[in-house]
Amino acid sequence: MERRHTGSSIDSMTIADSSSRTGDGSKATPFLFAWVVSVIATCGSLFFSEIMHFEPCKLCWLQRICMYPLTVILGYAAFKEDRKYAQTAYPLSIVGFGVVLYHYGRWHKSAVFLSFPS
Repeated sequence: MERRHTGSSIDSMTIADSSSRTGDGSKATPFLFAWVVSVIATCGSLFFSEIMHFEPCKLCWLQRICMYPLTVILGYAAFKEDRKYAQTAYPLSIVGFGVVLYHYGRWHKSAVFLSFPS
């Protein structure tokens, strides 16, 4: 489905429906970016624990439990351009973000997080 934009100097520009495939891989770009971020985070956490021998705390382990599967889920979604499969990453991301907020508040004792028990 195509629509033409009228009423300005770009009358000849054709705007394709957002659900149509453009052929330039633009549907996979957000998933590819998220996958690259998850790979970097996974490699970084493994580097610090396995090579630098930093022992992660319990909250770090909870964050890793939420992060490591994202590497597989988002990688598959990016390369297969499967938006439905990528939606399974949302619960892990939300839970992981909650753990991050609690972890940050617990260690930095900022005014926003003073209500968290130590």
